[in-house]
Amino acid sequence: MVPSATAARLTLFGGVRLETASGAAVSFPTRRAQRLLAMLVLAPPQGLARDSLAEALWPEAAPCDSRHALATELWRLRRVLHHAGAADWVQECGGRLLVNQAARDGADVHAFESALLHLRSSASPAARRAAVAEVERLHAGDFMAGDSDEWSLSRRAFFTAQRIDALVVGLELARDAGDGPEVIRLGHVLMLSDPLLEIVSQEMMRAYLLTGNSAAALAVFHRLERVLQAELSVCPAAETRALRDLALAARQWPAALAPASRSAASTARPLPERLHRLAEELHALAGQLR
Repeated sequence: MVPSATAARLTLFGGVRLETASGAAVSFPTRRAQRLLAMLVLAPPQGLARDSLAEALWPEAAPCDSRHALATELWRLRRVLHHAGAADWVQECGGRLLVNQAARDGADVHAFESALLHLRSSASPAARRAAVAEVERLHAGDFMAGDSDEWSLSRRAFFTAQRIDALVVGLELARDAGDGPEVIRLGHVLMLSDPLLEIVSQEMMRAYLLTGNSAAALAVFHRLERVLQAELSVCPAAETRALRDLALAARQWPAALAPASRSAASTARPLPERLHRLAEELHALAGQLR
């Protein structure tokens, strides 16, 4: 849900930022105050028990000390929320702390989860591509960037993996729609996040080959080859090597392997049998996008 223009907003991706309805930033006094609010925003609707929160935020402290520290941090957080015009965000019921619906609506992490839900549940390719774009827009940086607490790190890894999965779906949707430039753009984004995703390199190589850019396709292959060797001591898969062969052949026989026209193959000088197969594969790829 898009937050109301008259409501406070909480950003957790790319750092932690709390803004008033007018867009003014409100500072948190401590990292734990930020973490406490994030924990409550991500908690189930029934909230979390005070003791569980105290133990999570001060795992090394004695129970009585952690409960006292939680009370102090909660007081600090409520002052921050008051200055942001969100004094009612954090509530208490039966010894459990929870946030209201306004807090959930104002948090980017819930909009992110909503976009993922739309991506999974929609049958429309256009709606799914729009959901992927929203996931990419909202995940503008690491979850709670700068916070090295174990709780933050585990959630950061979880949300990063969800983002990567969504972008891979977006790349496949772009491929199915014949949108080569978007396949290449998303491929570069994904390679920065996880360079070991071989399927991404394969789709990028196909997209580059269909635009006649065999040099770029080979560059993608060699980058993947280096990463796989350095990280896993393995070689690219047979399918990826076949795309490399296609790119190499396209550089040697550009007219015969050009995907734009089948007639080019018939008028070029005779091809070796392997190049005939490569030409047919490239023409088939081109036909998928027509």
